Amino acid sequence: MQQLRFNSFGQIHKGLKALLYHTALTLQHTDFTDDEQNQQAISLLKEVVLLFDGHAHTEDSLVFPMLNEVAPDLVAEFEKQHVRDHQLGEEMEAAIDQLEAAGSRAEKIKAGTQIQLAFTEFLAFNLSHMNQEETIINEKLWAHYSDDELMTIPQKVVATIPPEKNARYGYWMLKGLPQKEIIDWYNEIKENAPPFVLAQMLKLAESALPQEKYQLLLKSVETLVFA
Repeated sequence: MQQLRFNSFGQIHKGLKALLYHTALTLQHTDFTDDEQNQQAISLLKEVVLLFDGHAHTEDSLVFPMLNEVAPDLVAEFEKQHVRDHQLGEEMEAAIDQLEAAGSRAEKIKAGTQIQLAFTEFLAFNLSHMNQEETIINEKLWAHYSDDELMTIPQKVVATIPPEKNARYGYWMLKGLPQKEIIDWYNEIKENAPPFVLAQMLKLAESALPQEKYQLLLKSVETLVFA
């Protein structure tokens, strides 16, 4: 039986995929002639651009230097993909600008169509890109680094991102992870972080999870009340 290896991309990618899937369905349901619905869609799209740009920067600065030591050609290839990803984000931002500037019903419908097209390109590219990272890049990392070495990557990520932005990533990870992974994650926080960090993360979980799942999480970390 093949030994399972640590996937340094796994949890964050599940969170980012949850954000993409939620945004895709929201856009399909959006009536772009309704200004309130437009604002909800725009807010989500800006969240997508912000978090994906930040994630790419994190990979460039923390993952790719490790990979560059063993596969520099592969790093160059994936850096090109990040450039393309940024371009797709800019195209999406241009479509958002078009919608925000739209005045008439016809202009709003046209801008909404452009947003859906731009987002679909962004979604398709990033789903493929993340799959490649979890196969091609992981294969190289596993061949040259131990799981203990790879486990330092998420720790470094958390240390380099501002708390408010970490919470935004954490929210979508809670939306995207299965219950067991959430419980394992929170038990690790309980064992290794100060109590106030666990308290903050439980408040985040309360905002992200259905009540039933949140109660299961509380039970799993043996926590009753956090003020």
